[in-house]
Order: sequence, then C-alpha cells, then structure tokens
Amino acid sequence: PSTTTIDGPRIVIVSAEVYALAGPLRVPELTSVNAATFDNLSNHFIVCGRSKLCNHLFALELNAKIKEYGSHITVNTLQPGWVQTDITRENSGVYGSLYGAVGSVMGKTPREGSFTSLFVACDPILNGVTGKYYVGPNEVGVLKEFACDEAVSKELWEFSEKAVQHSVQKWF
Repeated sequence: PSTTTIDGPRIVIVSAEVYALAGPLRVPELTSVNAATFDNLSNHFIVCGRSKLCNHLFALELNAKIKEYGSHITVNTLQPGWVQTDITRENSGVYGSLYGAVGSVMGKTPREGSFTSLFVACDPILNGVTGKYYVGPNEVGVLKEFACDEAVSKELWEFSEKAVQHSVQKWF
C-alpha cells in the first residue's frame, strides 16, 4: 500500500461518452427542453448527451476560474463506462428496456464502474493534475473539439449564473 497522500482538494465531474451525440452546444437552446423532447429514443440520447457535454464545458470553465484565482484545486472529468445500474427503472419504454438489456450484458459491475472515479478522486499519482478527461484508471481520453470550446464554456457559465441568479465574485 502506498503511503503517499493526496496533495490538495480535487473536484471530480462524472460524464459519459454519450456527450458526443449532442454535437456542439448552442447555449440558448438549453431552455427548449420540455416533456415533448422525450417523445422518441434519439431525443433521449441527445438530451442526455447535452447534459454530459455541459459537464465537460462546466469543468473547463471551472478549471479556468480556479487557475485565475490562484488556487491549487484540481478539476478533472471522467466517464466510468457502461455500468449495470437501475438508472432507467422508472422508464418502462423502449429506452429503459434497451438500456437495461445492453447494460446487463455489456456493462461493468458497479464495483468495476467505480474504479475510474476512485482513481481520479484518490490516487496520489494525480496530485496536481488538472483539466484531464479519464476513460479508465490512468487512461486519459480525448474529447471532441466542441467539448473543449472555451468560448462556449464561458457562455454556459454565464448562462448558469443568470439561471440561478447568483454570480461567484470571490473564491476561497
């Protein structure tokens, strides 16, 4: 067992590969999601993908702000892979059935699915490492270009501040 400790706080944001299905984010369209959005299977994946894309863009801007304020907090994103969960337990439609069937065959166990999260949150090898996207323990992934768009990440941050009617003026 390692006696090395974690050096400083970490923010770990969980995403999923489905972010790639969303395509480039158009922030003003975030207000157009309603019950009709979920009328078909492809929209489920697009909306889910958009939420995961927002996670990446949020992490990008959060990391920039933390650096701007001179903090040593690290921010990394990850995707645990397809994990056998009952996340669709309340969705009795095609989406829920498909997700459950594929997940039960191809998905990781919850224990296996936790490995990447635990690695990013706890492994001392990542002391000081920030701004990365992990797809497995010690396995850095490559994000689509639109998930690394600094202008869109800033626009999303500002949109979020307006939505919650709060702006962070000073950190830490």
